[in-house]
Amino acid sequence: MKGNIWDMMTSELLFRALKTDIPTDRKNLLLDEYHHRLMLMGLKEEEIAQFRKADEKAINTGCYIKPDVLLASKSLIKDGMSSKSILMDHCTFSELIYLAEDAKLADDMGFDWSEETASLLFSLSLSGLCESARACQQRMNELKLSTDFQVSFIEYERIIIRRLRNIPWSYRS
Repeated sequence: MKGNIWDMMTSELLFRALKTDIPTDRKNLLLDEYHHRLMLMGLKEEEIAQFRKADEKAINTGCYIKPDVLLASKSLIKDGMSSKSILMDHCTFSELIYLAEDAKLADDMGFDWSEETASLLFSLSLSGLCESARACQQRMNELKLSTDFQVSFIEYERIIIRRLRNIPWSYRS
């Protein structure tokens, strides 16, 4: 997938650089942008290395990013999924943020979801700290990342999600 780097969530940049067959110059561009975003959000070199290591672990464990689809462009949650369909340990930081947003959108749409999927939506879109948000916060806390960075990262990822999913800015603060 070629895709615009501005449409890729942060962890997705790393996934595409590591797991897709692309020219070296494109791979370097994605890795540079990954590093640049994290640096702009306030991480130091050592913290960037730790963050990347955690993202790589999720990518190598079997994250849910698809090589040919922008992560934030389509719902990860499908009817028929259950609480066992998505494993938090397999998710990159960006996927954890996206899951919470995706579940909130899916829940708000009010479709007639199967009981299993409704349970999954409930666990991921609770008002307050949902399962994926707790997993993301716990992982970032283990890396001793500042609260300021955590807020910046979440908001940056949400900007990409809102744009790609055509969500009004006033939807949810």
